[in-house]
Amino acid sequence: MKEGWKKGSAILVAVLCSVMLLVSAASPAAAAASAGVIESNASYHARRTFGTGLYDPVSNKTYVTYSGPVMDVYVKAFDHGNNAWEPAVRIKVWNDSISSAYHDYTTMVKLPDGRLGIFIFNHANTAYLLKAPYANSISGAWSTTNVSNDRNTYPMPVVSGNDVYLFYSRNDDSSYPYRTYRMIKSGDSGQTWSAPSTIIDTGKTADKFNEVYAFGVYEKWGRIYITWTMGGGPGGHNAEARNLYLAYLDTSDSTMRNAAGLNLKNTVDFGADLDSCLVAQSLPSSASTDYFAKHPIQNSQPSVDDDGTVYVGYGDESANGPGIKLARFTNGAWTISTVDSTSSRFMDMVKTGSHKFEVLYTSQDFTSILGKQTDNGGASWYAKYAYATPFGDSNGDRVFYINFIEGRSTVSAVGATINYAQRQLDYTGKWTVFALTR
Repeated sequence: MKEGWKKGSAILVAVLCSVMLLVSAASPAAAAASAGVIESNASYHARRTFGTGLYDPVSNKTYVTYSGPVMDVYVKAFDHGNNAWEPAVRIKVWNDSISSAYHDYTTMVKLPDGRLGIFIFNHANTAYLLKAPYANSISGAWSTTNVSNDRNTYPMPVVSGNDVYLFYSRNDDSSYPYRTYRMIKSGDSGQTWSAPSTIIDTGKTADKFNEVYAFGVYEKWGRIYITWTMGGGPGGHNAEARNLYLAYLDTSDSTMRNAAGLNLKNTVDFGADLDSCLVAQSLPSSASTDYFAKHPIQNSQPSVDDDGTVYVGYGDESANGPGIKLARFTNGAWTISTVDSTSSRFMDMVKTGSHKFEVLYTSQDFTSILGKQTDNGGASWYAKYAYATPFGDSNGDRVFYINFIEGRSTVSAVGATINYAQRQLDYTGKWTVFALTR
């Protein structure tokens, strides 16, 4: 990043939205940056902290995906050579506008054969892979392959070496409620897939918190780290959620392990296994009518430092918060510090160097996009940036997701807005997709 503070009228140049760059007096430096609308035809989609897009050094382009009108699948490229966005391209007619269509969101990876792959689920039914016809390009007709019929929900694809792992919650019994966590694996860039393996399964316990909701994923040294909460409860399917957990899949022997490396064999079970994976206890406010109070963990993202130290960034709106939190596993235990006590709207975290991390979140009312950075493993933080949320000309009133771009270059993050009251009622594609550039 270039350093320095740009003064004067250059800061006031109009973009498609109101943009504001603020820097804390404690900040050692600030990057010249902007936040602006790149598309205005998005629908609501329940994306996690990953999968929006990636930077491809071969083509020198950043590729992103989003769900447009009636959840049709779009891809869009930023050409770094020309320093410009290319027109969005619709690659798949999805045509879903029922109230739960937002579950059918897209998640992008670059497959080992160099082609882009986008996973999309017909929620709680079928998993599909949309695959580009050429490596390092979005041009041409994309193929569509049914890769699983395992009541798949919430795609979490991860590429590790020459293998592609597709993790997902399985909708075993929403009436109980009960969802296990499973995966399938491909060694040939998505042409064939293994049978499903269950990696988290609490069974049906009396308290009914038996739905695995995974939010973050991170791969390093052949270990795939996953963070999740347990949803359900006496009120039924996803009525509440509690606690934050972490475990990783060791791809060398297909075992699940907790942060300390304890071998949990093939599946994290209820009881001692699950307890050993606890990062932070965060309990729902059952008496509240507020969704966030009932689901206090608001996104989470794991990461691993160069020395192997495991970190998790997350938002917490329980009695422990509200706050943007950082958990750090050292000396066999998790220690938790607060990054920002004014908001719990965590969006993403990225490692930027040894002991260096950035967190991305919004203000509690979603009107501002905020970021902080640490250069010492979370011991101290400084403000990185603050922007007014790019709602454009839409009637959007909040950010639903912002993802850091994998292998990011000029485009550091991409997000989208929604109108909260209309999000499940209007799939005409009227809300903004925006990018943070530097």
